[in-house]
Amino acid sequence: MVNWVNCAVGKKPVTPLSFLSTSTGNSSFQEGCSVKEINVKAEALDQIVNTAFPDRKIAVLKIEAEGFEPEVLRGASQTLARTKIVAVDAREERKGE
Repeated sequence: MVNWVNCAVGKKPVTPLSFLSTSTGNSSFQEGCSVKEINVKAEALDQIVNTAFPDRKIAVLKIEAEGFEPEVLRGASQTLARTKIVAVDAREERKGE
């Protein structure tokens, strides 16, 4: 079963500025090599998961957020508590950090 949610994920509900890069796949909420700036809706991961899967355990959670992983994790405390395995792709995507 797949539940699609049309929003970005962060630490709280906001409408942040996103930096869109369609040619390289490096779109992010972090300023970088983008060609277009857009506003997108963002929700905390806990809100999304609690709505889509209210009482279910999560076997694997994979987070790949192009440098925005810390914000995603800050909004995921309830989700992490019911997740068995968490994989985070956290490379130097925050201006070398």
